[in-house]
Amino acid sequence: DLPTLSGNDSLLFQDLPRQKQGSANSSAFAAMLLRLRGIECDYSFLKRRKKVAKKPWATSHNYDAQLANWGIAFAHSFLKDLFLGPVLTPWTQQLLGASGDELVVLGSNTGNEALYVAAALGVPTVGYDLNCELTQLAQSIASHFVPDSPAKFHCLKDKTADFTKAWVVYVDCNGWSWASILGTFAKLAASNLRVGAAVVSWPGSYDDKYELSDGSMKAHLQRLGWTMIGEVLLQTTWSTLGEPSAIILMKTDHVEQKEAEYSVEALQQHADDDGDDDGDDDELTEDQLKLFHDMLGKDDGTLLNYVKSQMGENDDGDEYDIDAPAARKALGKALGNGQKPLGNGQEKRKGSGSHLDL
Repeated sequence: DLPTLSGNDSLLFQDLPRQKQGSANSSAFAAMLLRLRGIECDYSFLKRRKKVAKKPWATSHNYDAQLANWGIAFAHSFLKDLFLGPVLTPWTQQLLGASGDELVVLGSNTGNEALYVAAALGVPTVGYDLNCELTQLAQSIASHFVPDSPAKFHCLKDKTADFTKAWVVYVDCNGWSWASILGTFAKLAASNLRVGAAVVSWPGSYDDKYELSDGSMKAHLQRLGWTMIGEVLLQTTWSTLGEPSAIILMKTDHVEQKEAEYSVEALQQHADDDGDDDGDDDELTEDQLKLFHDMLGKDDGTLLNYVKSQMGENDDGDEYDIDAPAARKALGKALGNGQKPLGNGQEKRKGSGSHLDL
């Protein structure tokens, strides 16, 4: 069983599990946090981060000024609410075991969240960032304050991210553009990240070209075969109006791997298509939401039979010819949009060839 944590950063260690080799002691962890907080409040360091976006390597890697923005999740919330909270517990339990599975952090900056988990829980952790200065700083902090913690940091300019052992991936993407977040999920879909691994992300907060709701990202990723596990409220440096929600998704064996489907244009197109429905009687009830969510966990045959029953018959009086991946994608889209799959005598969606928007 995982422990129940209470209190702030300075009180973390009274309840943390100690069974993992490499867990830091409380004084070392506190000293590490003080160093990280000192960097966070160092004006010259923050100013230098902004200048990074103008360097040639940053331009070639689409590392814009927004990506250089500063913001972290606080240690007590990141551990207590996320890794030791109810939503992510099954994945954390495996990380705490002897499986050798890893936490991989994309956008690891100075090592904050990666070091929380590695130092406090002893979980093997690998951080990646495009800014080599940050990964070098993170590794030096780990070596100085928590030398026994299983944390390693690599610069993505020199190395390709390896997800072979990853069981949880944390994408520190708050403030990233829609395109950057979707592009990361496209790479995760095509990578060697295992089916069943959890990806913790932020839903996206800005884009200069598109006006999209916060729910659009979640709906689109579910449409592409990612299963939504849940959301977790976290306390962060930017949560001035209440805690933001991180989203947790699971990679399935039917995630879309075509890079074009992860473009903002594809997201926008689907969002526009979803807006063609009018009338509120297609909205899902709580019971239907639960049924759809549970159905996504069923075997292919059960799910396919259910979706076909919702689709009804085509104009020739026959069942629609679809396969299980298409059925999962359609059901995931319906879940993400909070809308019923159309069928059983309801009006067809404009421009759709079937009662269920595939």
